[in-house]
Amino acid sequence: MQYDKSFKMEALELSDEIGVRKAAEQLGIPYYTLADWRYIRKHQGDSSFVGSISKFLPASALSAVKREMTVMAEIEVSIA
Repeated sequence: MQYDKSFKMEALELSDEIGVRKAAEQLGIPYYTLADWRYIRKHQGDSSFVGSISKFLPASALSAVKREMTVMAEIEVSIA
């Protein structure tokens, strides 16, 4: 499956915030796919990601997942 550049960049940002495993689960992508993207970013930089037609989630859906995670974190803090 191919993912567009904006999806990869958003997924990487999410993985920076909540970790690779949680981000992969939230986005429904394989853990090792996201881990590979992080390795590529670390060793080759963001410019190594090329755009392609997304067959999975549009960037807007990824943004919605991030908003939901923020709300869930705020609820956890208020409960604790």
